[in-house]
Amino acid sequence: MPSSDQATVQLIDYVARRSAPTRMLWLASLRLTEIIAADHPLKSLRHELRLHGLSEEIVLDAFSEKEVADYVAAKIPGLAVEEEFVRALHVRTDGLPLFVADVVSDLMAQGQSAIDGDPSARLRLASVAIPENLAGVIEQYMQRLRPTERVLLEAASVCGIDFRLATVAEALQGDVTALAAACMDLVRQQRWLTDVPLERPSATSNARYAFRHALYREVLYNQIGPVARAELHRKVAAALERERAHGADVTAAELASHLELAHQYIPAVRYYAEAAESTLLQFSPAQTMDLTGRALALLQLGGDSEERATLEITLATLQGTAAIQVHGISSIQVKQALERAQSLLDDVQGHPLRGLVQHLRGRPRIARDWFEKALDVCRDLDASTSRTVFVADPGVIVLGLLALDSVHLGLVEQGRERIAAVYERARDLRTPPPQMAALWLDGLFAVRLGNPARVADVSEQLRVLADEHALAGARAAHLWFRGWSVAQLGDPRAGYRLIREGYELGVRLGIRAWACETLGYAAEALARAGDWAGARQQLDEAMQCADAIGERQCLPQLLVLDARIAYALGESKRAGEAIRQAIDEARAQEAPWLEMIALSAVCERKDATKRHREALRLVLERVTGGRDTPPVARVLALLEGMRGA
Repeated sequence: MPSSDQATVQLIDYVARRSAPTRMLWLASLRLTEIIAADHPLKSLRHELRLHGLSEEIVLDAFSEKEVADYVAAKIPGLAVEEEFVRALHVRTDGLPLFVADVVSDLMAQGQSAIDGDPSARLRLASVAIPENLAGVIEQYMQRLRPTERVLLEAASVCGIDFRLATVAEALQGDVTALAAACMDLVRQQRWLTDVPLERPSATSNARYAFRHALYREVLYNQIGPVARAELHRKVAAALERERAHGADVTAAELASHLELAHQYIPAVRYYAEAAESTLLQFSPAQTMDLTGRALALLQLGGDSEERATLEITLATLQGTAAIQVHGISSIQVKQALERAQSLLDDVQGHPLRGLVQHLRGRPRIARDWFEKALDVCRDLDASTSRTVFVADPGVIVLGLLALDSVHLGLVEQGRERIAAVYERARDLRTPPPQMAALWLDGLFAVRLGNPARVADVSEQLRVLADEHALAGARAAHLWFRGWSVAQLGDPRAGYRLIREGYELGVRLGIRAWACETLGYAAEALARAGDWAGARQQLDEAMQCADAIGERQCLPQLLVLDARIAYALGESKRAGEAIRQAIDEARAQEAPWLEMIALSAVCERKDATKRHREALRLVLERVTGGRDTPPVARVLALLEGMRGA
């Protein structure tokens, strides 16, 4: 009926108004939007027939997602069970039955691979062309647009399926009021646009509109030349950045996409990094990996510069963090990503992640120097630095890590001062994330000083914080710190279960820092329970974790535990080698505290030599403070006993 002439319309009118009874059914199909919007001969007749009850209209809506699934099930059962495919097909076709049928027919023509649900069939959806008959109809509609309307719609198509009036006006440098009137005209035509209701009606510039069909938007977009399209994306990105600066809800991923399509690759990568960080904080690691993968590919188009290397370190760190949750702590993806981040540090001497990486690699003296510098500039950290690492607050994290490195360097009282400063800063900030970080770091500090009562107190405060603010990370830390203290205070089996529960929750949340240390807690708990085989298994997992992410700062303690397990299992050769490695590693890290721990383990054994005892005495002299801690008290008792012997 869309192409019917006046004579056909008159015949319909005559048949519909006939007076003599006749058994006759006249079926006609029409595109309702075209009849209403255009000066069509059927327009007035349709109104008259409906007014007098002489006709009945059956509106054929687009397929729902379930109806698409039912149609696919009838044609290609192997694909119908794939929810992702059905959802993608519904989005791609806008649910239009003709388009759905055309796509499914195309897949069937591909042969058995599509019928069996081959993943390659799903990948082809994105490139399926709009059927020529549909594209031709839409192009006819476009020819009827006024030049100003076409310019408006092309800019809108660059924005996406829906758009803000203010964004289009800014991109076109046009008058908002005039563009608003043009949009309302297009809405009234019931073909191109529909208005999107606002929760709180406000100024005209805040109005939002959407294309009635995704296909209309796609045909319009494809009609724009490549140079003009890139320029429009650049203008839209600039408009969105200004809107975002004034508080509009503009995502980093949206900006990144526009800048990429405008061929502005380094700015696009900056926003992809921000988007990846956001998805990781929202516990969507698979999406984080997709975004970082996209950004790293674009980075290769941006030329060589220090900014590029800075961004690559951040992206690789994010990718490695996400890969732990997606692929497991020991996966090759984790190792490759984090090794890449570390390898670039020499190219970017001032990158704020440098101190963290050096800390994890067991270089407390170098890390401490960098953290001291970072304290002076933590308010002005590089914009590309991941808030996944410094989500709580840079000052809180830097002070806490300084405390941990101070202990390893034998500066116990300095470490205590740093922990006090951590709490002071967290109190000033008055928000849950810094409070969680302060407790977490204090828990790690108390573990190093061998203080189970303090660790138990920290654990309880983390539990309260997790319950009050729904902080899953605080819940994980509460569990493993609680487990460590329970194991130290006499119930190692119960402690082990809590530690493992906390560790597994942390892995699901994508928490990678100190995962090796947490597994070490689990191994130590089983060792205390006399389950040496189980302890060895946990320790092997901890070692694999340390190797996967290059974390060495807890390696001396793990090696000491390995020696203890080996002695219990009668493996004297392995025990001797493990304790030698522990001492060598502590010395390589220039960490007197860790060397003291390893040497005290040697001197507790009957076969300790005079050389070992002298080494223990000398290393204790390099530890300042901490005389009230169990590790130092144990060393003092050992040395006193040796003098008596």
